[in-house]
Amino acid sequence: MSPRPYNLGARTASVAETREKVVGAARRLFAEAGFHRVSLDEIARRADVARATVYHQFGSKLGVLGAVVEDYEQRAGLAALAELVETGPVATLVRDVVTAGCAYWSTDPALARSIVAFAVTDPQAADLLARHDAGRLGLLTRMVDRLAPPDPERALDALWLVTGFAAYDDLTRGRGLTTAAAAALLSDLADRAVRGPAD
Repeated sequence: MSPRPYNLGARTASVAETREKVVGAARRLFAEAGFHRVSLDEIARRADVARATVYHQFGSKLGVLGAVVEDYEQRAGLAALAELVETGPVATLVRDVVTAGCAYWSTDPALARSIVAFAVTDPQAADLLARHDAGRLGLLTRMVDRLAPPDPERALDALWLVTGFAAYDDLTRGRGLTTAAAAALLSDLADRAVRGPAD
């Protein structure tokens, strides 16, 4: 029997393991030093692989950043958050989604801060973040459709504001709130905005 299928499987596993090592190394370096201060050479050294391996798998430092963003989304449970938007009970949907959103950002706030800062100065990174934001806007639009508030645009604007990283970071880092306390405050604000002004 030919060993080829086994060899292909072993090679696939090796490639995946190398990719995971590179993404993990880049994630830590970006969080520690920021994107601009980190080179492909440093990423390769931290991952204990050749620079050519990093270049071959990712193409560029921006390619590594894209993989890091995807890894963040997986670790933070983006799929579960999207499922919550679609199937969560409408009666508690605002609080549930805002709370899950805060938990999402709490996965790695230093990394999120670094990526947001880099996107301010680099158009390609800004495009990468814009694609992430477009996904968030799609989820929030679906959420507003399910909630059917009296003023959908106002509700969408409020949800956009309270589910962004800046709101979470301002409260947890700027004001020293725990993630739970930040989620409670942002949920209250979002709930009032979605319900509309009192009669």
